Parts: sequence; structure tokens; C-alpha cells
Amino acid sequence: GSKYGCSHRGIPIQVGDLTIHLGADRDLKPEDFAPFDIVIPLCTSLHSGFGQRFEVLSYRLQDYGGVPESWSAAMDYLIDRLREGRKVMAYCMGGHGRTGTLLASLIAKLEPEVEDPIAAARSRYCSHAVESSGQAEVIFALKGMEAPSQYLKTYPSVSYGHTSGFQQYGVGTDR
Repeated sequence: GSKYGCSHRGIPIQVGDLTIHLGADRDLKPEDFAPFDIVIPLCTSLHSGFGQRFEVLSYRLQDYGGVPESWSAAMDYLIDRLREGRKVMAYCMGGHGRTGTLLASLIAKLEPEVEDPIAAARSRYCSHAVESSGQAEVIFALKGMEAPSQYLKTYPSVSYGHTSGFQQYGVGTDR
């Protein structure tokens, strides 16, 4: 279970006119992946059942860290897949920091009228979504804004190496 007592097992979240499913590696079971076309592990684990076929877009982020420079382009790529009608599951180890960053980033890009994408992510998904200053800074940078001070009191950012974006693996052909 979570240190916060919550569970995240493929929760559907609406962002704009799109839906993404979010989870936590510790809560997900192999059968939870069956309905998805695309799976995005934001950590190192991928648990699928025998015979399951889906595209894996790996974008491994450091726990409590920020994101690489290519994050905005990666979010645009993800938005394009969602607009194609692809069913997507994204998750990290606990379903809070990295997963919350992805959700709040989508909100920042798809719902420009939302002033605080972190508050929106916490309201729609989990009150513990987004865990570090670096994550908050990236989310608000997508809106062309500085992160509000209440989000800069959390864990310090972890430096991040260069990543070019999503790494694509194993495209299933039976969907």
C-alpha cells in the first residue's frame, strides 16, 4: 500500500475532451494492462500478462525529480496518441510524483483556462499528486509561468540527465 493509504489501479481521468488512465506500479496487476493500446511506465517496471499486446512508451523519470528538456514535446506526442483514440495507461511506482506530473502537464497543455494544474490534478486524481519543486516548475513552465511558492517548499529537485523523449518498444499488432 501507499505511504498515504491510497490505491491507484488504472483510474480514468478526464483532461479536456480526452481520457487517460493513471496508476501505481505497486497497485497494478498484469490483468490491469489488458484493455490498453499504450502503456507508459514512468519508472522501471512493466508487468504484463502472457499474450498481452500493447505499445510501450517508456519515459523513465527520477523519483522526486524534474523532467528532461523534451518533456513538452513528449506531452504533445502523448496528446496526439490520445486524440487518435488510443487507450493509454501511465504509472510510476507510487502513482503520485511522476504520474501526477504527467497529469498536471496534460492539464496545463489541454486546459489553458485552468490557473493551477497541480490543484486540478490533485482534485481529479489524488491529493498527493506532484511531489517536488522540480515537478511543479516544469508544469507551470508549460503555461509560461513561474511555479507558485506553495509548490516550492516540497522535496528538492533531482538533477536529470539528457533524454530525447519517449522510447518506443513492442508495438502490438492485434489491436
